[in-house]
Amino acid sequence: MNIISSNTLKLSVLSITVAGVVGSLIGGCTPPDPHPPLISSPSTAASSGLLDFYGSPATAAPLATHSAPQNPFLAEGRNGIHEDTYNSDVSNSGKINSAYAPPLGHSFSIDSHKMNLLAQSCPTLLFDAQGRIITVCIGFGGSFLYLLDPDTLAILAKRSVPPKQNISLNGENDSSGGGYLHLNNLGQVIVNQTDHKIVTYEVVGNFWQIVGAPLDVSSAMQVDEYLQDGVPDYQGRVWFTGGKGTIGYIDPQSLAITVYTDANGDSLNLQNQIAMDATGIYVVTHGAMNKLIVDGNGDIVLDWSTPYENTGPGVLAPGSGTSPTLFGTNDDLVAIADNDDAADGDGWHLNVY
Repeated sequence: MNIISSNTLKLSVLSITVAGVVGSLIGGCTPPDPHPPLISSPSTAASSGLLDFYGSPATAAPLATHSAPQNPFLAEGRNGIHEDTYNSDVSNSGKINSAYAPPLGHSFSIDSHKMNLLAQSCPTLLFDAQGRIITVCIGFGGSFLYLLDPDTLAILAKRSVPPKQNISLNGENDSSGGGYLHLNNLGQVIVNQTDHKIVTYEVVGNFWQIVGAPLDVSSAMQVDEYLQDGVPDYQGRVWFTGGKGTIGYIDPQSLAITVYTDANGDSLNLQNQIAMDATGIYVVTHGAMNKLIVDGNGDIVLDWSTPYENTGPGVLAPGSGTSPTLFGTNDDLVAIADNDDAADGDGWHLNVY
């Protein structure tokens, strides 16, 4: 990760206290005010009981650039919540669509934008070629796809998407309804919706418009199962996952859907994003860390599987709360955290395979 220092870095913070105001939030494409006023509450750190600054200014100490093999069907740089299809969570400064260099504490300022009145969550922040912010915010008042100005946080485009159907107040939740987004190689955003459709959007003027035909995976979903994620692999197949363990892909030419049938019955609580390389995908289910590949007949088969400790309450759901991360100097390692209940006194563990 190359860190570029700056003496006049301005940090824009997106306030995640957002949700719908009834009326203006209902419907699809509504012309947004291109320059809405920035309304923040609390308006300053001091008014919320915080100091303006903690610690001391940092000195940049760049690490070697990390390079995951580029997925040709996704944008270079940050194309998902975990940066890339390796789920590396590493941003290289200067890369196209990369997250901005981190603040070092030199002459900074903070801007925030309280977008609505109720609580919402905006899990994935992406950046288009112009540096503008793309996100889906999910909440009780509905779910919305946004394009935001990176400096003022003004809403440049907004569109409602199907609302999340299983919001929970007891801590048991999942990533469905737009928690995972992806930016494709054409700069368009891929949204995984609660109507079981994988939809591609692009901005035309101040409007989000659907590009091509949505990919409907309803026929592959189990009863009361929600679409978690949909993302193209290195061959252009669009993989999708469901919360109850459905795993499949859509052929880019025929649009035929192939679903993995798990002979071991370990297809419960698949809540986290898959990782993928050119050879296959890596999936954490309720009971095991798995690698799946596509054989010569186009069928999805299990390449290998290994169980992990799963005795705790879970984060989003029972099981590991992490997405697999691919790494290693030979691109030959994958890591997850287990879900041990700390009965042995040393808590959760990092498992490397």
